[in-house]
Amino acid sequence: MTEPTPDFDASPTDTERLPPPATGVAVIDNALAAIDLSGDVAEHPSQFAAAVNLLQQVLRNPPEQ
Repeated sequence: MTEPTPDFDASPTDTERLPPPATGVAVIDNALAAIDLSGDVAEHPSQFAAAVNLLQQVLRNPPEQ
């Protein structure tokens, strides 16, 4: 008897894009929402770099709550 194999094709398709995670901090939420991995793979590093840069800025200088 063999064990069932997990369904590795369970990731969302282009038409089933999941919403970005919500942190409750508008600046961070906007940075995460701006990441679009559906385009050219060559653009992904710059999108991640921009989001990380903004996250670092927010962590150094948190917004007033």
